[in-house]
Amino acid sequence: MRLIPELVPTPLWGISAYRLLPPSAWRKIRGQVLEDFESTCSVCSHSQERGMICHEVWEYDEEAGVATLGLLTIVCPACNLAEHPGRAGAGNVDRAAEALDHLAAVNEISLMEATLLLDEAGAIWARRSRRGWRVTVAAELVQRFPALAILIGVTKEPG
Repeated sequence: MRLIPELVPTPLWGISAYRLLPPSAWRKIRGQVLEDFESTCSVCSHSQERGMICHEVWEYDEEAGVATLGLLTIVCPACNLAEHPGRAGAGNVDRAAEALDHLAAVNEISLMEATLLLDEAGAIWARRSRRGWRVTVAAELVQRFPALAILIGVTKEPG
């Protein structure tokens, strides 16, 4: 699967480089990542001048309770919506069907298979949301972008 929905565990909502860094630091990092990926989606290869998203890829060690920011990539708005299906149904316009369609198309699977993929992501989210987390950042990311060190050591407990 090229596109996998990833629901952020509830205790980690709001914990991201985008939210915790000063805007100027985030813009600098995002600009470099956009340049690295030539403003092309790392998932579906769509390219556009504006509106591409610097996507934070997190790895979760459930046994140790450690969430690691492992990678920064560029994704298009459609892939971002499919990666974060909880956002697709939020707000004034329900875009859940659009996200599901894109998930199926990119992965070349049926809508039923895409629905099962979303159900599996929901089950993982529920399990991960019941525990506390300690945040860290992959060493190579901190080496390249020292400002990301602000995330290291953040801890969050459920509820």
